[in-house]
Parts: sequence; C-alpha cells; structure tokens
Amino acid sequence: MLNNIKEMAANIECCDCVAGLKARVEKLIPVYEEALAAVKALDNQDAHDFLARRLYDMTAELVMSLLIIRDASKAPELFKKSANVYVRMTEEDVLGKSAYIKNFQVEDLESFKAAESEAE
Repeated sequence: MLNNIKEMAANIECCDCVAGLKARVEKLIPVYEEALAAVKALDNQDAHDFLARRLYDMTAELVMSLLIIRDASKAPELFKKSANVYVRMTEEDVLGKSAYIKNFQVEDLESFKAAESEAE
C-alpha cells in the first residue's frame, strides 16, 4: 500500500484551494513509511499482529485524505471544508500512531496479556 499511496499523491492534480492540504499529507507519507519499517524491524509476529491495526488505520487515513483532496479539487464548494477537517484528523492519527509504534518494545506485549487463572 505504501507504493499505492505514493503513486496516488504524485498523480493527484489539485486546485490551489487544497494544495496546502496535499502538501500536509505528503509530509505524513515518510512518517508512515518509518512506522512501517519500525514494525518490520521488530521481527516478532506477536508485535506485528499487535501493531497491525495501527498501521491499517494510518493507511486508511492517508488514502481517504488523498481521495477527499481529489474530490475537493473537483468540487470545492462541496468538499473543501471536509477535506480541511479530515486532513487535520489524519495528521493527528498518523503522528500519534507513529509515535506509539516508534516507542513500542516487544517486552511491552506482556502488559497487554490477560492474567492467567490462578484457580487451576
């Protein structure tokens, strides 16, 4: 998906009214790429599974941001305000999840496991 996102960003022709939003999303792509690399570097399937939802959310937010920017370029009267709101939400989501991933340690998984039953 990373390559698809990069291709989408490169091929979206946008009007001046949303060019700033596109630039903001383009700045998030390397952040997403670093988070993806950080998860892969953990080389631990449990960590991959645990962090996958965050990567999925980041992917979806970037794609949706690019799609709404595209729509806002075609019909700013309908989508410009929504694009502005959505891109800001995407920034929060991508930056927050990236920080979580970058600071994650495999040892942290123990804190997320349910306690074993002592009744056995």
